[in-house]
Amino acid sequence: MFSARSSSSNSKASESLASWLQSRMHDLVRVTDENEFNRIFDDMFADNARFHVNGKDMGRDDAKKHMMERKRDQKSGDLSLQGLVAVPRDENKPEMGGYVGTFFTADITRKDNRKSRFIHCVNMEIEDTNNRAKSSDGRKITRVHEVSAESEHRGHN
Repeated sequence: MFSARSSSSNSKASESLASWLQSRMHDLVRVTDENEFNRIFDDMFADNARFHVNGKDMGRDDAKKHMMERKRDQKSGDLSLQGLVAVPRDENKPEMGGYVGTFFTADITRKDNRKSRFIHCVNMEIEDTNNRAKSSDGRKITRVHEVSAESEHRGHN
């Protein structure tokens, strides 16, 4: 489903960084409750995170609002990673963050059974923010560069 690769080897550090991101991405796509979405988003993205989506720069609050709008009336969601490359800053300390590039699709089924597919190619920088009081560990995404497209069709469920 995905691969974790570093520039030097298929190390435990890059796998740990890839696993950290994959788990959070799955949670973010699958969540349907707005309060839970906010908790996951806040745990995943640094307060000063910067986003560049389809050629447009946006701040953290605008990116959060954009993601929440895409999830409006969501009944369910599924994530399929086609590829993921993780390069930790320090092979011996994967908790220090690093760089991740991924290609994935997110399939969203809405409450009226309309289905949307979002296709994403994303590069992210993950840093240790040393703020474990606000997240499960200190890692947070600080920069996102994304190219994405959406297609929609009527479901038959």
